[in-house]
Amino acid sequence: MVNKRNGHFTVEDEQAFEMFAVYCGLAVHHTKLYDKIRKSEQKYKVALEVLSYHSTCAENEVEKLAPELEKRSTFPSIDDYYFNSFAYGDDEKVCFAVFMFEDLFGLRRFDRLCLIRFTLTIRKNYRNVPYHNWSHGFSVANTMYTLIKRTADVFRPIECLALYIAALCHDLDHRGKNNKFMADTESPLAAIYSTSTMEHHHFNQTVAILQNDGHNIFSKLTYQEYKQALSLIKHCILATDLALFSQINQNLAL
Repeated sequence: MVNKRNGHFTVEDEQAFEMFAVYCGLAVHHTKLYDKIRKSEQKYKVALEVLSYHSTCAENEVEKLAPELEKRSTFPSIDDYYFNSFAYGDDEKVCFAVFMFEDLFGLRRFDRLCLIRFTLTIRKNYRNVPYHNWSHGFSVANTMYTLIKRTADVFRPIECLALYIAALCHDLDHRGKNNKFMADTESPLAAIYSTSTMEHHHFNQTVAILQNDGHNIFSKLTYQEYKQALSLIKHCILATDLALFSQINQNLAL
């Protein structure tokens, strides 16, 4: 198409190529359309799977937990690096998680019932797998809480908020399998997210929970604060991909 073998390009050449280009364009368009449909089908499969496995918390769970929080104003040793979360049950961990949030950020711009509802649903969206379960999510959040408490003025308030929520939600709906396994088994999730597969899913699960009725703990933030909080949460959750962590270490070594 750069140089004609004999003579110059003619109008007939131009028309012939134009017709050829139209067919090429249609082929590319149909390929992209097919890919879009295929991804939509995979998203549909993931959505069905999640719906069949998870549910939001019931209101009677919220009503049961709220008085428990009212009774307890302190949780001894919870800001200690040696705090043993395995000594407590799942419901108690929900109380602890809500308390830690209130201790860090107060309730002036947050609603307690919404916060309880959000945390209970977070617990429900952790699968019963050996490691990446609710106890793990809570332990990471507890460690982040302790770090924030002991490093005053290191992070801005919006960063502290994002760090705590990201820690609490960073393994939502984890199936106990790594990203390579997801790719090798051609999981629907791997078809949707080509990189950091599970980490993208964890973040999207977090957003999905926030969008449920009565779960948006950020509803009183300004638009800019809300947008920034989600952006930071996404950055923090994606940073938990160990493949990226190894790559960062290699770059630092160089």
